[in-house]
Amino acid sequence: LPGAAPQLEPLAGLVSEKPRNRRRESRVSLGPSRALQRAPLPRVGRGHATRGGSLLARSGLFDSRYNTPFGLVPHRPTEGSIGRTNASGFRDRDRAVERTSPAPRIVALGDSFTWGAGVTYDDTFVTLIEQQLQTEWPGTEVINLGGSGFQPDEYLSVLKWQGLQYRPDLVLLNFYIGNDFLPSEGADMVVAGLRWKVHINGNWVHDHFSWDHWYLFHDLNYAYKVGQARLRHATGNDQGIWDIKPGRPQSAAKSPTFTGWSPEYLRIVQSRGDQYLKETTPAFEYRWNKTRITLEETNQLLRSRKVPWALVLLPAEEQVDSELRKLYQGSIQTPQDRVDFGKPQQVLHDWAKANGVPIIDLTETFRSEVPRARLFLANDFHWNEAGHAVATTGMLPPLKLLLRQSGPEGSVR
Repeated sequence: LPGAAPQLEPLAGLVSEKPRNRRRESRVSLGPSRALQRAPLPRVGRGHATRGGSLLARSGLFDSRYNTPFGLVPHRPTEGSIGRTNASGFRDRDRAVERTSPAPRIVALGDSFTWGAGVTYDDTFVTLIEQQLQTEWPGTEVINLGGSGFQPDEYLSVLKWQGLQYRPDLVLLNFYIGNDFLPSEGADMVVAGLRWKVHINGNWVHDHFSWDHWYLFHDLNYAYKVGQARLRHATGNDQGIWDIKPGRPQSAAKSPTFTGWSPEYLRIVQSRGDQYLKETTPAFEYRWNKTRITLEETNQLLRSRKVPWALVLLPAEEQVDSELRKLYQGSIQTPQDRVDFGKPQQVLHDWAKANGVPIIDLTETFRSEVPRARLFLANDFHWNEAGHAVATTGMLPPLKLLLRQSGPEGSVR
């Protein structure tokens, strides 16, 4: 139907495909059967180690009345001119799958930065870029497929099962340096489409057999949360992603006045400090290898479809704000000559060059603007309205060049 969201037909065939590993299969096989939706609680899957499969993770347990296959909530109130998320749960208006215009069509993948956490729909850089491109190419679409908490493996899943259906002229993969090296803060596990953090410390026995590495523990945790959600729903107090009550807005309240970085925020910065060490740690090497594999799969997929794409680097605040950087360096024991805040970008630049992938790096753009204006929410690593505007300014010139080079639908050249 015109204006309707994609129906995600490929999802139905996921179970029959041979996955690369069990964990990857459980990440994307989120659709519960109707019988399972009505199953009484608790329903617990088999307990396996990290490399094993999970019956619960593969079959699903959550009630899908509101949640989409990507864990998003369709038609959820959101601030901005669109009023609500679209039929697929993304923070965008519903888009027709079939193209009706020769104007450029871009798909934007990403996490909460692309979604626009902390600002209205109209202030997100994705929306602003669409508006700016329309002044040169009327009818241009920049389709927002970002989701809070997504990481590169989710970007690939969304691209594969939804993004490519739009037949884009260009794909933007918006990579947030702060937590997009897979998996952030150690290993992780996906149960029924929801990501759970798993602690790793380099000890082989601990990293393979500790309680948080078993699906059974996370299955029980998940069943407990769903039980709570259904109880809240029964009493009229439901909340959160587990069971959204229609009509409850998702607030994008204004950030409080910035008066300095809190100890809690500094601890967030410290938690990702290993990626800034000149000497690569085993933990960062592990995370980069996981990330690299996902980026290579993304590149292979898009090349096979002859779809151009670009890797957009979104810097962390400590990389562009010298005062926060000084505060961070004063809080750690590592000598300054062993720290390189540009290392993550260099790793990605090297990979992109070796694979022929264009990069749009916003690091210097933000670094030059930070002394002039506050670009981040107070004690929150997301951008404020000014930050999204700066991102738009930095992305537009290389983006226009890429569109002219790709010649979408014969109209841009």
